Amino acid sequence: MSGPARKRREVFPSRAEAMWRYASRRPLGDLQSDCLAAYVEHGFTDLPDGTVRLACRAEHEARTFEAAGLLTSEGCAGVKIPVVVAVGGADGMSNTVQMAGPAAAALPYGRLKEYAHLGHFGPLQDPFTIAVDVRDTFGAGRVS
Repeated sequence: MSGPARKRREVFPSRAEAMWRYASRRPLGDLQSDCLAAYVEHGFTDLPDGTVRLACRAEHEARTFEAAGLLTSEGCAGVKIPVVVAVGGADGMSNTVQMAGPAAAALPYGRLKEYAHLGHFGPLQDPFTIAVDVRDTFGAGRVS
């Protein structure tokens, strides 16, 4: 996924142009409309020439994908807090689905939660469901 990330279009003439482009194609077109609007509003920086650029530069996103291979079972063993590894299966990103189970199993307090109706951007596709699950998992109003 790092290759396509490096080729991602970073600059648009305006936020409105970015919004139109993203809303018209997958996977961002699958986002709940208010989540996509917030992503476009806050996920871009204004450039001096009046255009806008993605705040997360293509190279940074590519390096994030490349770093995913650096996570080891030994590294996960030291995580001593509850972790829910959530994964959506609706968009066919099989590498994400394939990594989720082993990642959850490697965590001492890990648990896998699958959302068959959601894709890669699950929390932005159905924020209510994700919020309810976070509340139910970690407790409403609990302070640690």
